[in-house]
Amino acid sequence: IKAKVVIEDEKENGIRAALNYGHTFCHVIENLTNYSTYLHGEAVAIGICMANRLAKKLGFINVYELEDVKTLLIKYDLPTEYQVKNKDDFYEHFFLDKKSQNSKIKFILLDGIGNFIIKDDIPKEVVLDIL
Repeated sequence: IKAKVVIEDEKENGIRAALNYGHTFCHVIENLTNYSTYLHGEAVAIGICMANRLAKKLGFINVYELEDVKTLLIKYDLPTEYQVKNKDDFYEHFFLDKKSQNSKIKFILLDGIGNFIIKDDIPKEVVLDIL
């Protein structure tokens, strides 16, 4: 399935971006933990929860949708929380990701269950607030 999506959307301007849901936060977590604390899928699960908190704060999903996704991840014994020690340091690590373009952080967020939106204009203060 992924290969088909990659072929259809080489530049990640559409559906392929959805495959990166949770990865913006995931890559920071992996970097900060030296890739030693979580398996990639576990870091993605945490990243999904962080992305969902951001989506809720921006009004794209409601608390029920936020909790439904978290409950599903917990059902499969995946972690859903990461203790951020330094919010500013966490934020600066976004810019180490190859997906950050022109000093903009690309967030893939739910826009209701089953839909996504790409946002690259979220103020730093809003992101820091959900960490």
